[in-house]
Amino acid sequence: WEQAGFSAASIGTTGVVAPGRNEYGSLTTPDPVVLHRLLKELAEAGVTHASMEASSHGLDQRRLDGVKLAA
Repeated sequence: WEQAGFSAASIGTTGVVAPGRNEYGSLTTPDPVVLHRLLKELAEAGVTHASMEASSHGLDQRRLDGVKLAA
């Protein structure tokens, strides 16, 4: 992403990795409230692209509800 000129983040088992941010995470897919807050914070910090790990548990537990994904 950086070489393409994008500010990007990664969210998943390894936590959150973004410019100026590297946090350990305990869940593959964060709880929906945490996830939405996190996406808001990343956007406010200038992040325009993100990759996110979505587990079958996360999907079953509706942790991605309300998140619009594009590929």
